Amino acid sequence: MSLSFVCYRPVPPNAEGFTVSAQNETSITLQWSKVNNNTSFVIQFNGGEISIIAPVAAGLVTHTVSSLSPGTNYTFTLFSVLDDVRSSGVSITAATGRTLHFINKD
Repeated sequence: MSLSFVCYRPVPPNAEGFTVSAQNETSITLQWSKVNNNTSFVIQFNGGEISIIAPVAAGLVTHTVSSLSPGTNYTFTLFSVLDDVRSSGVSITAATGRTLHFINKD
């Protein structure tokens, strides 16, 4: 009888406090609480991913997503990553601002 060995890696916890801290016509700044010193993060949106290494300092992690379209809703999903294992993820939806055009009538 042979037994197989299964390597178990714990799933990291989701980051807490995932929120939008600023936004304008072409960018949205996201912010969340750091999980621990060994955890990195992945943000998914629009079919792509951005990998983020958490800063060494304690506290909040901030990342600005730029080159976005004005007046558009975006859904961002944040995953904590530890040893290539991802958390279940947390999602938020945010919108960029609209560009206003003024017509000068003299």
